[in-house]
Amino acid sequence: MQFGGQTPLKLTDEFEKNGVKILGTPPTSIDTAENREKFKTFLSEFNILQPENRIAQSIEDAKKAVDELSYPVIVRPSYVLGGRAMELIYTYSDLKNYL
Repeated sequence: MQFGGQTPLKLTDEFEKNGVKILGTPPTSIDTAENREKFKTFLSEFNILQPENRIAQSIEDAKKAVDELSYPVIVRPSYVLGGRAMELIYTYSDLKNYL
């Protein structure tokens, strides 16, 4: 059985907790890929090049991050794979509207 999309990714934890054997990517690896901070750390541990990036927990954090990086920036939520809800931001107004 195979599913695509975000919903099945979210189901893997419950499947595993209930003894369903997961064939393929284990829930811990899915979490590492979805969690921006864990993914950044993972890439760094293996010296894998990545675009300059920041993680923000608030609008203030996001503004500071963009000030450091400069526009345009790509913003995306944590715990979403495949680019869903990702957006290219050109101005502070765009950033506030996105957040």
